[in-house]
Amino acid sequence: MLNIFSFLYLISIVFVDCENIYLLNNLSDVNALTVFLSLAFLSMAFILREEKGVVRLSNLTITLVIFLLFSAFSFYFSLNPDSSLYPALRILSALFLSLALISYLNNIEALNTALLTIFILAGVHAGIGILQQLSPSLLYEPNRFSFASSSIFANLNYYAGYLVVHIPIGIYLYCQDRTKTMKIVLGGILVMIWIALGFSGSPGGQLVAGIQALGIIFYLLKKKEFRCLKILGGGFIIALGVYIGLVKFLNQLYPSGSEEIATSLIRRPWIWGHVENRFMYWAGAWSLFKENWLLGTGLWTFKEFYPQTGLKYIPPHAHNMYLQTATETGLIGFGLLMACLTTLYLTIIRILKNITNELVDLSFYITVSISSLLLHNLIEYNWLTSNFIYIFVFLVISVEVLNREIASTKMWKNIPDPKKLWPKVIAITMVLGIFTVVQYYRYNRTIGHNVLASNTVEEVLAHAERAKEICGRCGRPHYLSGIVHLEEFRKSKNDRDLVQAEKDFKEVIQRNPLGSGAFFKLGQIKSIQGNHIKAKYFYEKAKKDSRYRSFVLEELKRLESYSKIK
Repeated sequence: MLNIFSFLYLISIVFVDCENIYLLNNLSDVNALTVFLSLAFLSMAFILREEKGVVRLSNLTITLVIFLLFSAFSFYFSLNPDSSLYPALRILSALFLSLALISYLNNIEALNTALLTIFILAGVHAGIGILQQLSPSLLYEPNRFSFASSSIFANLNYYAGYLVVHIPIGIYLYCQDRTKTMKIVLGGILVMIWIALGFSGSPGGQLVAGIQALGIIFYLLKKKEFRCLKILGGGFIIALGVYIGLVKFLNQLYPSGSEEIATSLIRRPWIWGHVENRFMYWAGAWSLFKENWLLGTGLWTFKEFYPQTGLKYIPPHAHNMYLQTATETGLIGFGLLMACLTTLYLTIIRILKNITNELVDLSFYITVSISSLLLHNLIEYNWLTSNFIYIFVFLVISVEVLNREIASTKMWKNIPDPKKLWPKVIAITMVLGIFTVVQYYRYNRTIGHNVLASNTVEEVLAHAERAKEICGRCGRPHYLSGIVHLEEFRKSKNDRDLVQAEKDFKEVIQRNPLGSGAFFKLGQIKSIQGNHIKAKYFYEKAKKDSRYRSFVLEELKRLESYSKIK
């Protein structure tokens, strides 16, 4: 029963919770579903665990759990709680997954089965990416990214990163003693992943794959695994040949897009512009970190506060996991991430020094997968924007399984739990988790789903009031209420609506000190009230945000003209 559920859970993570392009309008619902599934997996894994009355802990487990806990609860000191709700739930889901996997992945056999499952699922994604080339109508945003494949991922860089992480797993599985049929299947999937990686057109993903390949080649040469190296080299040549053949075929099939297809190996001739932009994003992230160095601005607030730096363009993220973590969770969050990664690699070194020969390969290839994910995140940010945090947790717990093989009393302790404290901890975690996700779901159902377009004024205000009760720290319900009251004032000229709108926007600022939209609206209100000095004050606050600068300049020009007429 648990094995069946774990398989279905993996499918949901790999295909549903990858920021699926077909589910982009319902990501909040998908997020809530993932948390529920993670909680269900945790409960089943805990109830059906083999070792009753024992709590198995290690330094790696502890640092991982502490980092995830702090990241999730950083919501409570976020400068924009509305932006932090979604990622906080994702991290909580990853926390529940880590606790479940500690109980579920209790031996090497279970780990190998899980690795085989996720690799086969990666093959399905690779197949979708190749199919998109043969049928461009299946491509996501074809006008923007030409012929670059992204499967069902929202971004081709996420797709490439996902494929790269699974290449070492595929090589490990292939090089093991298996039946001829299974080797053909695994080899075929590996070839498909290489082809799909080419069609992703992601320079960063392809670069990491190249570095990854050099490490694997060096490892196989050192072990004198010439036969495996020869077969893998042949498989890559086949993949490259098929890829080039498909490019030529597509040039003939779609002559109008031949130029775009021809540059598929390096997707964009203007790639250096993207590199320069990343330097600018990193500079902005560093600037934000210095201003909020201890606790950060809050999860997923980088995009909200980046315009305050005055730099051009507004990226969706910092294109660097480490800088974004520092910016959003401060020195404490970044320090916990580094503690987790340091403990992870110290554990890996210990494993490689002490583990039995037959498990050395598994240890090495898992290490390469983890390192590939972390390396890609130096120039990308797919930590919370797709399913990568779940992949990271899975790989870390995989290291934990290997750690058990060489465990000593110093590095691993089986702690007796005669008072059954651990079941109580899990039970409390389950109750709090269910309560949290229910509240999250209620909040998004109340305040989301295009409330303004589909309801009357009275209904919108009722939605806003209910949302205020569900999430007292959130500013979005107050902003929505303020917008409605301001529009109602413009229609009816009822001063009570204007007073209420002002009150609502001030409430937004209390919850989000850099709420540029609220500052802009307050400037409009003060302008209506004839208080031009105060209006100018609020407009100057809003002007710091590049998204509002052009609107603010128009309003300031209008105020100046009005003052001259007076």
